[in-house]
Amino acid sequence: RPPARGPAAWDRASDRRAAPDLANGFFMVLALLAWLNWMENGNHRWLVLAGILARLFAAGSRLPGAYGAIALAILVFIYGWRRFRWKILKSVFSGLAVGLLAFLVVLPWYVKSYMHTGSPTWPFLMPIFGARDWTPAAYEYVTGILGRSIGTWLSLPRFLMAPWDLTMQPVLFNSGVVGPLLLGTLPLALFVPLPGRLRRLLAACGVLFVIWYVGYPRLRAFIPGIALLSVIVAYLLWRFKQIERLPQWIPMTIVGLACVWLVVGLATAFRFHSRAALPSLGFQSKRDYLSQRLTEPDMRFYWYDDYQILNSLLPLGSRLLVYDQRGYHLDHDYERYALISLRETQPVRLRDPVYVSEQVRRLGCNYVALWPEARYLTAFEPSNLLEDTLHELCQTDWPVVYRSQTMIVCQVQPPNEDKLL
Repeated sequence: RPPARGPAAWDRASDRRAAPDLANGFFMVLALLAWLNWMENGNHRWLVLAGILARLFAAGSRLPGAYGAIALAILVFIYGWRRFRWKILKSVFSGLAVGLLAFLVVLPWYVKSYMHTGSPTWPFLMPIFGARDWTPAAYEYVTGILGRSIGTWLSLPRFLMAPWDLTMQPVLFNSGVVGPLLLGTLPLALFVPLPGRLRRLLAACGVLFVIWYVGYPRLRAFIPGIALLSVIVAYLLWRFKQIERLPQWIPMTIVGLACVWLVVGLATAFRFHSRAALPSLGFQSKRDYLSQRLTEPDMRFYWYDDYQILNSLLPLGSRLLVYDQRGYHLDHDYERYALISLRETQPVRLRDPVYVSEQVRRLGCNYVALWPEARYLTAFEPSNLLEDTLHELCQTDWPVVYRSQTMIVCQVQPPNEDKLL
């Protein structure tokens, strides 16, 4: 269907950013509840359901979500061996069977990834499977960004400090904030006996944490664990308050601190999200809000207003090569300009305007959107060469159809015959 035009389209475009983490986390919570039911009655149907739900979690959150299915397979092995007294081989095969079931559920994702990129696990494990869209140099650069930005999180000291850092210094992991309530309250489990179901949930969260941390240490990917730990913390606070032999001031102090942490957390959430309430309630237009919010330092998305103009200025069926890695709020089809440099095996060719022009047309792009002058988004030299050449083409061969302080848009033209000769 052709994209909508006009102010109504601008408002709808502001709602198009996906936020799947909560829904995905719900699947993993249900998977662990199904696992608990298997633990309590031994009915293998619950294991089948747990495997399916765990892989729905992975399918919704892409490859980093596989930690849920892996952790579930480990839990089946451990508890099959220790609780049900299975032989080790049976425990291993049962865990693998749950993992295989989860894999079959998400297999179409890997097939689709292979069809589009040449690798079933793109953008991961390129040294094993390769990738159609990346050269080895590009892969080495992109995968090195994470290590350069947050360091080596797999060291033992970093792992032991992870709960504190993720609570108090989440910037070390480019992550969100969970707040001190969980970290400060969970030690009560050393003094308050937990019911069997909550003990198993706590053990499951421990396994989930280790596998999650090794794979993708971002709090938004650990939402299932945070949800289940919150249930355990609520029980601990309630149960601790019921202990009569303690002086009354001790449980009251602990519960009071928990309430203070909750209030601080709610106040922080209100502080950061209160501005978004105005357009949500209709007191401010979404376009005005996004125009201000997206350009702030933490978002650094400067092209929202430009994209709204391009949505109505460019003809239907336009395809843009965009400078920024994000195409939010753009109704037209687009491709990221860095794709050309990531594919290029001979970066020196990116200095050639004729060659670059050919690559742009090969992507099916008839417009190119750039920052008004060379800005160099990355330290990846081929991308910088490409940016210089695209600017040269916009100055000499391609007419400029739109210009602002934050964007220049050029219309891609057929190759210049004189230059080819």
